[in-house]
Amino acid sequence: MNQYIYTLMQLQAMTPEQLIAAFPQKMSQWVRKGYLVDFNSLIEAVILATKAMHYPLSDQRGCREVWYNPIKPILLKIERKRSEKYMKTFEAVLAKMVKEGRLAYADLGINEFRMLKETYNVNQNQAQCWSNILLFVEKDAVYVHLLPLQELFNINILSGGGWSKGAGIEHMLRLLQEKGITEVVIFSLTDYDPFGFAIDQEFVSKCQTFGLTVSKHYRIGVNVEHATPEILDVQKYPIKRGRKLSCEGIDFNSDKWLAKYGIEGAYGLEIEAISAQPQGHDKIREIVATELLKYLSEVDRINEIVTTAWNNAPKEALQSLMYAIDNCDTSEEDLAVPQELPTEYLSYDEYSERVSPIESEMEKKTEGIADEIAELEDQLSDLEQQKENMEKPYQDQIEEIQWQYTASRQLLTSALWILYNEKKEKWTREKYDLGFPQGCLVQAVKEKKNLNAFKQQLDTKQIILDIKNGLQEAIDNGSIEASIQRFLKREPEP
Repeated sequence: MNQYIYTLMQLQAMTPEQLIAAFPQKMSQWVRKGYLVDFNSLIEAVILATKAMHYPLSDQRGCREVWYNPIKPILLKIERKRSEKYMKTFEAVLAKMVKEGRLAYADLGINEFRMLKETYNVNQNQAQCWSNILLFVEKDAVYVHLLPLQELFNINILSGGGWSKGAGIEHMLRLLQEKGITEVVIFSLTDYDPFGFAIDQEFVSKCQTFGLTVSKHYRIGVNVEHATPEILDVQKYPIKRGRKLSCEGIDFNSDKWLAKYGIEGAYGLEIEAISAQPQGHDKIREIVATELLKYLSEVDRINEIVTTAWNNAPKEALQSLMYAIDNCDTSEEDLAVPQELPTEYLSYDEYSERVSPIESEMEKKTEGIADEIAELEDQLSDLEQQKENMEKPYQDQIEEIQWQYTASRQLLTSALWILYNEKKEKWTREKYDLGFPQGCLVQAVKEKKNLNAFKQQLDTKQIILDIKNGLQEAIDNGSIEASIQRFLKREPEP
């Protein structure tokens, strides 16, 4: 049983002096070198305290995220300058504990994402809006948590895993060209330090080297404003001065970077400072969605998502109105003016009024024969033929009226459809949010909705009702009848 029983909150609240007292270095040779803490024991205690937090396995937490939060911030209290070198110590301690059966990686919410990772994942769907957008993410551990944005925003999300790989960019370029995309807008998410800024510039430069036209480029984070003061206080880390970076023509000087961008002129910030916090994956998705929409028009993407339903709304309104008139469905062919026009226009009421007495008279005339059919089954065939012969002149009359009505109904439907197209500016897209008000994409990200769930917000009831009422009004005030009469007389529209 472990001798250290601390909660994560207790460990995070300890001062350097308290940590030294709780986890003293007992080996004299290390004490002489200035190492006062037994880091193996401290890391082990933090791991066990993290286990007690019960992180969900479905969160796809990576090993590096556990290092960045909570291990590294606690070690920073004692070893601010040399804490980074203990990452391998952490990985070794954790591996040993797992091997000994003291815990499983899953106990820390670690669900190794590398088996799921698609480093250069280019959208293959049929959408067009934003298909030329590349979101470059420096860190694999953050990339996997941004994938839900890919379908919702229809963007291409790529991970460089640090410095981007030329072979990967070449492969990405090939996939984009297959989709007919040769010009892109690049957004990047990197650490807030000289390395992150250099990696950002180097990725853009490599894209251009491989023949991809970069029309615009924005580094959207991670930035100081994305972190709370509490996170900055704990997670900012010192940038070594006097360091110069150079990679394939991209030069960065840490002193110049600190002078222009440095936190308090001395510190930087890593992406994991935000993403590795509790609910940090949700926060980083929200940050990226919000930053993207500073440059992209939300309405463009929503219009594409709702295009089919929006285009179908007028037809649904017309179909609903026509079904209310005579309980019959309307087909696509009914929208066109009939090639053979009726000799006179019949409304449904007029059609019913004419057919009803004919049907009644037919029933009276054949009533006796119908009884005989029931009584004289052996004469059934002859009697049915006799009945059919007697019905024929009546059926012919009914069929003539039915044809007149069918053509009239199509004439009414087409006249209403023509009227809608003439007046459709009354029901423009801008007048209806359809369940997608401003800011809805970021809200969908907050609510963890995928594209299908987002589409389910679509609400065309109001537009359908408005169009239906407008067409009904045209019927009631006689304007549709006047149009129909002009059709019958073959007169041009006034």
